[in-house]
Parts: sequence; structure tokens; C-alpha cells
Amino acid sequence: VLFVSYRTHSNFYSYSLVINSIKTANITQRGSLAKLFAKHMKLKEQTEMMKSRVVSIAVGTPARVKALLDAEAFSLENTLVCVDATFQDSKARTMFQLKEINLALCQLLQTHILPALFEGTNICLY
Repeated sequence: VLFVSYRTHSNFYSYSLVINSIKTANITQRGSLAKLFAKHMKLKEQTEMMKSRVVSIAVGTPARVKALLDAEAFSLENTLVCVDATFQDSKARTMFQLKEINLALCQLLQTHILPALFEGTNICLY
């Protein structure tokens, strides 16, 4: 399961999305959780980590997820992709309304997620 989110945030709605997505994905193999945010690890370190272990659930920003997909750190094959645009900043803007996030999200959708959708990947947009 791959969650694409504006930032790490905690609210009941986001947690319910995670739980429902995990149930939908029917994860049977044990794997780790990966936080794909720039502030947690450098891109090179995250690329090596994603290539070296089984990750069942990954959460990341559009820009970091796209960078990792471009580096072929993982693929969207057999992946449930959830894009969570429910978070709002202090001015009530979502990631679709923030220019710096919107550009990365559109590039991610165009180059990776939409092609994967046509190949059978399950996509959830919230």
C-alpha cells in the first residue's frame, strides 16, 4: 500500500483511510513501514532501503514518491496507491491548491500513477 500525502499529519479521518486501505489490499506478506518524506532520510538512503527490504506500507509526499519511482527504488506493480488530499494547511488549502505540491502531484500522476492505473493498479483518490 502506498499513501501519497501532503505531510505527516494525524487526524481520525486519515487513520481510517489507512486502516480501510490495508483491509482492501489484503496484505498477506509481512513487511515494514516506510516513511518516504525528505526530512526523514536522504534520497540515496531511501532508494537503497526500498530496494533492500520488503515494504508493505509506504507513506510519502508526491515529490519524494516520484523521485523514488524515477530511481526505480520500487514499482507500483501489485500496489494499492492511495492519494490523500484531505489535509488542509492553516489557510484551508489542500495539496491540489498549493503550487509547489500541485506540480509534484501532477507529475507523479502523469508519469507513474495513471500509466499504472491502465495496467491494473488500484488507485484511490481522497
